[in-house]
Amino acid sequence: MEKNNDMLSRINDKFNSMSKSHRAIATYISDHYDQAVFMTAAKLGETLGISESTVVRFASGLGYEGYPDFQKALEEWVKNKLN
Repeated sequence: MEKNNDMLSRINDKFNSMSKSHRAIATYISDHYDQAVFMTAAKLGETLGISESTVVRFASGLGYEGYPDFQKALEEWVKNKLN
């Protein structure tokens, strides 16, 4: 359970120091986690009008090895939220 909260904590802890694009990603994920969990980095970027590499840098900036690692943490968080 800690790991799942960790993903949200990482976003909240770094939100104020994020770039405008990274804030947009964080906000979208918070508001639309049920959709974001199924999106590739490319699709998330396309939805928000930003580059795929910016989405990948967002995940890395939160301390994940890459977008797939971040997406796995998001998936676990969503599973726990829905249960």
